Amino acid sequence: CKNFKVLLNRKEFYLMELLMLNVGQITTREAIIEYVWDRRSYVSQNTIDVYVSRLRKKIDSESKNMVISTIPCLGYQFSKKETLQKSRM
Repeated sequence: CKNFKVLLNRKEFYLMELLMLNVGQITTREAIIEYVWDRRSYVSQNTIDVYVSRLRKKIDSESKNMVISTIPCLGYQFSKKETLQKSRM
């Protein structure tokens, strides 16, 4: 496993931390809002999508083994690429 550094802003850091705490599990949009933003704040679906997209670009450029996947209607999953492929079969 290769170690690498990725520069993240504060919200990206919290989002990545949450995904890593739940590696291999589905993280719902509601859980992301509660962890990354103040749950009393309005956060649009698009805002979450933008942060996940930014994080994917930063992680995918460095990591060959891990991936952030969208699980339709449920949320996101951070897992090893081969684990994700097996679970979809």
